[in-house]
Amino acid sequence: MDIINKIFFPQRDSSSDDESKEQDWRDNENADWMAEGYEEEYEVSDPGALEPRLRQNAERPRVMSEREVREIMNQYNQKINEHTRKIEGLKSKIGKINKQTIAAASKLTRQKDKYKTTKQHLKETFEEKERLKLQLENINTAISIEAKGRKIEKEDQKEVRNRIVQVLTTLLPEREDIEDLVSHIAHLSGTSHRLEYLKQENFELRSKKEEEETEIEIMNLPDSIKDSQVIVRNSDKILYYHPGQLRFYSCKGCGGDAYYQCCLMCANCNPGCRQKETKDIL
Repeated sequence: MDIINKIFFPQRDSSSDDESKEQDWRDNENADWMAEGYEEEYEVSDPGALEPRLRQNAERPRVMSEREVREIMNQYNQKINEHTRKIEGLKSKIGKINKQTIAAASKLTRQKDKYKTTKQHLKETFEEKERLKLQLENINTAISIEAKGRKIEKEDQKEVRNRIVQVLTTLLPEREDIEDLVSHIAHLSGTSHRLEYLKQENFELRSKKEEEETEIEIMNLPDSIKDSQVIVRNSDKILYYHPGQLRFYSCKGCGGDAYYQCCLMCANCNPGCRQKETKDIL
């Protein structure tokens, strides 16, 4: 608007406003006179006197009217408003595109994180699968070896039995005696296994009984001297260190579960009492 005002309405001094208004009025009068009675006036007037005035009006630059200026201003404002609306629409679209871009970037980041997590999970699953596969192969190998061992053992037993039968058949021609002898051997074999089982069970029961007795004796000691009291058995040499006669307890020295024989300590903490006489500190 300022540019249009400067072009079409240049600034004038306040002292010349009246003169310019009067000049505009005269120009309008001359224009009306030229449009309405030019021919008649030209016929009755002196042609030589009218010619300078017409030349002066023709050479003077044309001035736009206020209506034309307003029309130009309205068109300019319409264009400005139209461009402003377009710019606002473009700004709104750009804002939406920016929001969509940010949302897409955030979604892409989440998808990347999810992909990394899934990839790591698949890697761990594959490693676990390989580990289980190797473990299964080891188990199958162990089962196969055990089956082969049992088969060999059965074959050996069968071969031994066959040889015994063969020897007995050679030595004792009578079939009944051979069968009785084979049955007797089988009975002796079963009795031997049963005897070994009973010995092992008896040993475990005795060990358990001795452990319970020792625990009871330790529990009966006063708390103030329970750690330093040595249990007296039957003789002064009961605390000799005898490898192969160890019993399983929690070591009083290191606290670990180990086999020991004397002073409630394992072999690492107590190499043996070296024939020292047991003393009761009570």
